[in-house]
Amino acid sequence: MSTKAVNEQSENLPAFISAISLNGGLLVVFTTVFILIRNRIPIIYAPRTYLVKEPERSPPLSKGLFTWITEPWRVEEETFVARAGEDNYAVVYYCRQLFMLFGFISLVGAVILWPLHATARLWANLLLSYIYIGGTIFMILRMCAKASELHHEWLLHDKQKTELAGYTLLIRDIPSSWQDKDKLFALFDRVQPGRVVDVILHRHTEHLNELHVDHLKARANLENAIVKYQKAVTKHKKATGAGGDDIEMAGKDPKLPNLRPKHKTGFLGLVGPEVDSISTYRDELTINERVLKEKRDETLEAEHHADSAAFVVFSDLFAPHVAAGANLQHVPGLMGDKHAGVDPEDVVWENLGMEYIERNFRILVAYLGILGLVLSWGFVTGAISALGNLDDLARQNGAFAFFHNLDDKTKGFLQGVLPSLLVAILYSVLPIALRFFSKLSGLVTYGQIEHAVVAQYYGFLVFNVLLITTITGSIFSTLHDIFEKPEKLLELLGQTVPTVSNFFVNYIILQALLGPGMEILQIVPLIVRSLKLMLLTSTPRQIKEQSSPAEFQSGVALAKHSFIATLGIVYSVIAPLVSVITLVYFAVWSTVYTYNMQYVYANVHQTGGYFLHRTAQQLFLALYVHELVIVALFLLKKSWPQAALMILAFLITLAAHHHANIYDDLMETVPADMAMEQAHEEYQKALKEAERVQAAAPVLEELNPVSPMIPLQVIAPKEEKKEAPVEEKKEAESEVVTSVPNPDTSNKTVIVDPEDSQPSPMLDVPTPRSYTPTPTHSGSSHKQPSPAPTIPAPRPYQYPEPMYEGPPDYEQKFLHPAIRSAKLKCWVPKDVYGVGDADVKPDVVADGWLEWVDYFAEMDGEGKVTVSAEGIAGFEA
Repeated sequence: MSTKAVNEQSENLPAFISAISLNGGLLVVFTTVFILIRNRIPIIYAPRTYLVKEPERSPPLSKGLFTWITEPWRVEEETFVARAGEDNYAVVYYCRQLFMLFGFISLVGAVILWPLHATARLWANLLLSYIYIGGTIFMILRMCAKASELHHEWLLHDKQKTELAGYTLLIRDIPSSWQDKDKLFALFDRVQPGRVVDVILHRHTEHLNELHVDHLKARANLENAIVKYQKAVTKHKKATGAGGDDIEMAGKDPKLPNLRPKHKTGFLGLVGPEVDSISTYRDELTINERVLKEKRDETLEAEHHADSAAFVVFSDLFAPHVAAGANLQHVPGLMGDKHAGVDPEDVVWENLGMEYIERNFRILVAYLGILGLVLSWGFVTGAISALGNLDDLARQNGAFAFFHNLDDKTKGFLQGVLPSLLVAILYSVLPIALRFFSKLSGLVTYGQIEHAVVAQYYGFLVFNVLLITTITGSIFSTLHDIFEKPEKLLELLGQTVPTVSNFFVNYIILQALLGPGMEILQIVPLIVRSLKLMLLTSTPRQIKEQSSPAEFQSGVALAKHSFIATLGIVYSVIAPLVSVITLVYFAVWSTVYTYNMQYVYANVHQTGGYFLHRTAQQLFLALYVHELVIVALFLLKKSWPQAALMILAFLITLAAHHHANIYDDLMETVPADMAMEQAHEEYQKALKEAERVQAAAPVLEELNPVSPMIPLQVIAPKEEKKEAPVEEKKEAESEVVTSVPNPDTSNKTVIVDPEDSQPSPMLDVPTPRSYTPTPTHSGSSHKQPSPAPTIPAPRPYQYPEPMYEGPPDYEQKFLHPAIRSAKLKCWVPKDVYGVGDADVKPDVVADGWLEWVDYFAEMDGEGKVTVSAEGIAGFEA
């Protein structure tokens, strides 16, 4: 090893020690604090044990210092997915797989590469590079397969049958000639015959949006005023010691001070006449509701309010995906933007009716905005990364000579900790800007926005952190030599590029130690949510909003982890220490996420593992960069055979990438074979259940035909039988089981005992359809004698006619919130003195525009409002 290399390593050692000691110390402190306060603040550290719906709750942990590590790790995958959702589980799975990958890379590197690294034996580097590339490709394909499995299980899960999204297709860019409900119904009925339930046209709501926002704001003001009044009366009664029967409601009894809240109507409530707050906001709501109702009716009835988007509801989970793949228009750009499985709560309503041309113009503007971010962030990143090379700057520029006079700890902090910390802070705010530009481009769901952010954020990190830092670091570290010997520019850069790994080692240390420490302690929610709950929440609605478990942004998190994996792969041969630190990174994050996904974060909008697919394929870029860097180093050292073999590895990676793309289509639709298998299994279960009930019915009836423990509809009424003629009796005896149409429904049959004259309602099962092909006859054309009646052989695939099982109010859910006709709910607490019910409720509900709701919320004798866990978990206010 050269003297210069030894000097550089010795100069970087204080930075490395500072990064390890500072970030490791903070991780220990944060984890210790978490262990001490975890059980005391469950709203932050275990909200999923009581603030989510019962089927999604995680059981409380046992007592112990480290049960938060051991018990979540032992949870089976199926249970984990049921609690956390596919996307949140995908984050844990991704980190665990990369932990295994870098464990393998680090182990091989420690045994083989590190001992040979100083000998310049390039064949060993080439061999290990091939091994690392093969291991990475294997892991990428494994994660793509897992993402496909998660996605299909999610699309066909029983839960999807009760939710609206599974039955829905969103279509945009509908021409004006097709903006008719009947025409669209007929069109999609041609695509999926007999499967269309309804078509809901989107409507122009620009004239309603502002009024709708004001309406919700007035409702919030009214709730605040009512709660303020309840608190005032409660505290007054406590201060005076008056009993509930001794005084009347404040505001009606002139002997008591008027405690009803008042406000001024002028600028910021500081000037103008003073008015009664409750009455004013109630009147404002009444006026708004009358105007909104008129405009709602006009919007829904007038044809000119129809927009270029629509929701199509089908009767099964498979039909929307088939329709999404159909070509609906012969004109390019029309009715081509189709999305299956859209949740109405995930829709970006302001973008829904955006025209095709406008979207393309907005996409151009968004790209220009992102380009501006790339350039500005790149400049700032380059300047920050220069801090990691202050030694070189001090040698080349007298303005930085003071750096030589600093002690080792200060140098270590300035070169090791500070640059990484600044870069981390700089890029933590970037997703906000990227989401803004993605929304500006016209994307129609928040899920699509997150998909775009994943790709953009990862690309940003690769370009601005990896490439810009490498370039600026190389230039600063070799600036003097380049001026002295410009003809050796390429050789000098090739020798110094690996030295930039010191910055990335410190960067990964920061992300591996400080990042998980802040994640497990939930520093921002702990501070911000606690302050909001103390200072900014007075009504039940505000308490519910601040108390609900936070939603995890899995797309951004996976993009970050994908970038760290990229650094580990790129430097796996050049700087083996990077791989070791990357191993630590994924080990710590896997542990933290295993707990937080099951106990902290909410399972709200899911994409069924789509992010895992995207980020797994991003690792191919890491392989390409790794291979190009290794090729360049071989060429610089004039190792032609090794360079040629690395080019071959590049081509192999291209082929593997092409192979991995076969999973793309699987991530977009439901496979027909899986849908058919599931429907067949459901039919067989229904058939077996019907047979079981048929066999048990006579016994149950004999024991107790009206037992309260047995539903009446389970027991078939036994009717008195009449003796049939001999011919009919013989014919009946030749049949064991018969299927006859059910008069109650056209798409079901009932299995009947041939001795009974009436079908039994307890044996109602779906009518099967069969995929068995019709047999063809050959040979003699004369009619063959009919065989004797026999029991039909079981057919290989039978499935029931699909039936829509989602929410019945789907039409309301797919209308813009401004034109939904549901009443607004005024959610207030039930106070101990009945102030709200006796004095406020009659006035508020008099006009019938509002629904008075005091469920799950109470105000105690001190005026403190509390909302029960049931109210936070499942009540839709």
